[in-house]
Amino acid sequence: RARSVAPTLPHSGAAMGLASSEPRHFKELAEIARAFPSTAAIHRHDVLRWHAEHESRVRLTARHFGLSPDTVSRWARAYAELGTRGLEGQSRRPKRMRQPTTPTATVVRIRELRELYPRWGREKLRVLLLREGLDVSAKTIDRTINRLRARGDLKEPLSVRKALRARARAALRPRRPGDLVVDRPGFLQIDSQELRLGPHVIFTFAAVDFFTRKRVVAASNRLTSAAGARFLQRVQERDFWGFSVPGDRGYGPISPPQKRSQFI
Repeated sequence: RARSVAPTLPHSGAAMGLASSEPRHFKELAEIARAFPSTAAIHRHDVLRWHAEHESRVRLTARHFGLSPDTVSRWARAYAELGTRGLEGQSRRPKRMRQPTTPTATVVRIRELRELYPRWGREKLRVLLLREGLDVSAKTIDRTINRLRARGDLKEPLSVRKALRARARAALRPRRPGDLVVDRPGFLQIDSQELRLGPHVIFTFAAVDFFTRKRVVAASNRLTSAAGARFLQRVQERDFWGFSVPGDRGYGPISPPQKRSQFI
């Protein structure tokens, strides 16, 4: 499918003088983007061309491409009204969004209290606001803090920001499957944790058996693969026969003769 060559855009050195004509520059970029349809628009155009070549039979086209008849009809109406531009994906965001109704003075006070007590949650902040005569729900405080954080208007210590990132990473970790049946010893949960004792940092490893609640705990001054391997070897030396550990492919039991080879 042949396409025309896009006009050459100015280099960064020449674009330095476009500060006064930024709206015109953005308009030109938008026109260039419209001249090149997206992959989704090209696919929809091919569907409509096949649809026109087969007597405009909607249900036949839908069965051929694995689509619903309503989708084919909607694409045909959009193409008849707007042309290729009508085949581009449209934003599904509601035209009218709910706007925050929290007074500005309350938002400012919530930000001040959060910056003063960065580790306090919404319930504790709500008690402080009630003492000042501001009756705000805990959920409103939570939403206000999230909006301030998203706009970059909330100054938080580095430790709080690191804790937020750690919780976000923890949410992506593989969890225990809901259909996992723990009917015998050997299903272990293994985790590590960082502990700060003044200027010193200690890393702890822990393995807990789901069935017997037995546990193995170890500490190290470094969080390395070698330290993890030593901890796994210590776990193997305990009487957890046929144990299973969570991995990328879920849980799987390991028989006693294969324990060491599987871990290594």
